[in-house]
Amino acid sequence: MNFNKSFTPAKIVLCGAFLLVALLSQFSNSLAQDKPWTTKAPMPTARFWYSCEVVNGKIYVFGGAATNNTPALASVEEYDPVTDTWTTKTPMPTPRYLTASAVVDGKIYIIGGDSIFILGWADVLHSMEVYDPSSDTWDTQRTPMPTGRYAASACLVNGIIYVMGGVYMLPGDAVGRLLNVVEAYDPATDTWTTKAPMPTARFALSTVVVDGKIYAMGGSAGGGHGINTVELYDPETDTWTMKASMPIVNCYFGTGIIDGIIYTIGGWDYSQHSRVFTFDSEIDEWSELNTMPTARLGLGAGVVNEKIYAIGGAPHYQKPPISINEEYDTHLDLLLLIEKIELDRSYVKPGTDTVCITTKIKDPSGITLLAEIEAFDQTPVDSLQLFDDGNHNDGNADDSLYANVWPVNSAEERNYYVDLQVTRIDMDTVINSLSNMASFTTIGPVTCEDYTFTGSDTEPNPGDRLRLNLSLKNNSTVATATNIGARLISLDTLVSISDAIVSLGDIAAGEDSTFEKIYIINISEECPVNTQVLIAIDIASEGYIFWRDTFSIRILEPVNIEEIKETITRIYPNPTDNILNIEISNTSNQGLEIEILDITGKVIYQREYENISAHLTEQIDLSGYAKGIYLIKVRQAKSVYVGKIVVR
Repeated sequence: MNFNKSFTPAKIVLCGAFLLVALLSQFSNSLAQDKPWTTKAPMPTARFWYSCEVVNGKIYVFGGAATNNTPALASVEEYDPVTDTWTTKTPMPTPRYLTASAVVDGKIYIIGGDSIFILGWADVLHSMEVYDPSSDTWDTQRTPMPTGRYAASACLVNGIIYVMGGVYMLPGDAVGRLLNVVEAYDPATDTWTTKAPMPTARFALSTVVVDGKIYAMGGSAGGGHGINTVELYDPETDTWTMKASMPIVNCYFGTGIIDGIIYTIGGWDYSQHSRVFTFDSEIDEWSELNTMPTARLGLGAGVVNEKIYAIGGAPHYQKPPISINEEYDTHLDLLLLIEKIELDRSYVKPGTDTVCITTKIKDPSGITLLAEIEAFDQTPVDSLQLFDDGNHNDGNADDSLYANVWPVNSAEERNYYVDLQVTRIDMDTVINSLSNMASFTTIGPVTCEDYTFTGSDTEPNPGDRLRLNLSLKNNSTVATATNIGARLISLDTLVSISDAIVSLGDIAAGEDSTFEKIYIINISEECPVNTQVLIAIDIASEGYIFWRDTFSIRILEPVNIEEIKETITRIYPNPTDNILNIEISNTSNQGLEIEILDITGKVIYQREYENISAHLTEQIDLSGYAKGIYLIKVRQAKSVYVGKIVVR
């Protein structure tokens, strides 16, 4: 084995407004005084999977479902954010849920959906009904949509409604058919036309319009799971292009647009959640903001006076919906001001090193920043104010970079969070306490101790697909490194590694990992022999990357299996109870190596011979080994023989 390694501390970086480098990072925010989220008057009818539209500063909700396995709703309710009151309006002619909707000239178009909310049964609708808020009346004399569907999404561009995706089911169907169908409706002519289909068939997606183009975001491709795909549709050219994927898989979420920025709120990413993201189409980039107070899916969202109202939804798709109404004021979310937070190191020697904490603020006027340091068990440790003075290796004064250095005075080994308290004093005091913005550790370092190739093939040759087992060591003196996860990253384009994060459990101080976890390494046939391939290891504890290590593997020249067979006279008895005899006729005056491996690839016997020029007989005592199948490997120069032996 050729094993070279080096240890380099990782660097934690936050960009936009959310943690990027954590393998399994979890983001939470606690807010105080003038917080961006406030609770408003609840919706009269608890519901989810309904349509939500805004006309003349008022929010209208249509249909949906009130409980599981009951008929769909027809009720319509109007919310006035100015008076914080709800009013019941004329119900829909057809009860329905999971409808698509759009607003044209102050009228709300309700399209498709399902009229029976009973799991495992569907009555998919083609019909379209138009609500006029000014007269509180309905128009049902519109041409039906060509493709009946539910859980589709609709939006308006230049007076044309575009309906995308969804599910089509015949009554009694057990499984729906996912759609990528796009159909356009012209209200002026009451006609439908078919457009270029979405590249990705899906339902429970959201569509929004920015600069005359439609962003189709997230949704589900079946199997109960969401996707994070974002595709851009240009109505002028009838073409699709891919955009930056959402940070998480997501479906059944709410959306809103403020100043050209797209907001996604809540939804389902294997469970209901309360996370809020923004998408800036100009730079094709996602960021994360303060979480919504109530986690839910199937909610609606309306934007009035640059405030987003997240209404209704359900805590789980199999639980009753809720009527909660929460208002999000982006002007009070100071997290929007933070462009980045950096720590200059993530592993710190206790009592020796320091940590430099740096933030960048978009608008620093009237801002005070306080970095609060706490242990992972939420025990407060210390705090320090951050300054824009250029004295902390953060550039020059007045460059919007705020920083300070924290000396790690404690010799205690543990993991630490860095929280950020942002205060702005203008007409009112606004304080946001932003939790878990970054993290570092004084445990370890945890490094790569060794690696082994397992299975029948343990030599890295061009074209091979190998199984690698990794061993890590906790170099701490007293503290256990908990919930360790590691990901391998090939630094050579001719070698790829499965990017899965492998859990290695807890590693006690001074101990090696005992979990046997496998990584799959693929070596290109074009990879030159004798190449040293550098492999990086990102190592996390409790979901945060604290350490990075490296090692290298040397790509070997493929061996000739046939040539060595001629030198092996006998391997007997096979099966064997104890002694295994190996007879080899070797006149090549070359060295020889014999190995016996168990079925996991672990070498249990190994012996080397130098300059063998005559007949060789080797006896190996296997009486102490468990019954089962083993591999025998005989190697000479560039030739190898691999055979199977049985111990009984």
